Amino acid sequence: MSPACRVSVPAATGWSCTAIPNATCKKSGLLTGTGSGLPTDEVSRIKRAVDDGGHWAQYDYNADGMLNSVILSSGRQRHFDYDGVLMTRITDEIGHVLLKNLYASRFLRQQQFGNGDVHSYRYDWAPTAYYPDRVVVTLPDQTTRDVVVNSSVPEFVRNLPKQ
Repeated sequence: MSPACRVSVPAATGWSCTAIPNATCKKSGLLTGTGSGLPTDEVSRIKRAVDDGGHWAQYDYNADGMLNSVILSSGRQRHFDYDGVLMTRITDEIGHVLLKNLYASRFLRQQQFGNGDVHSYRYDWAPTAYYPDRVVVTLPDQTTRDVVVNSSVPEFVRNLPKQ
């Protein structure tokens, strides 16, 4: 049986998969099913998942271990491009750009979606902190949402000496 494994795919793709032996693997609206002993590679990443109806999803990873592509038995595909570990683009099976991420100093600054929507991100933090206190997200209609993130920072990071 494969060890517990989790694969996360950005929400922009509409896909997510959590695979634990004897648990459920889901694709929003496309792939649902149960399975045990999902095939994994040498570092326990899921390689293939099959639902009870025989529909499958195949996962491929790049040399850096990042998710490179997801191919469904229906022919639908998602391909992921990176700059190091930063995801820069998601495309579909015909090369249509579904999402483009723009970064500044390794922080996500903007997401451009295939439908033309743009989300922008601004980070607020103390000058000596290692992490932001909050992120202000500007939505396509120019409204903003404040997301408090400092509570999600691990305790050991919060306790690092100030710079």
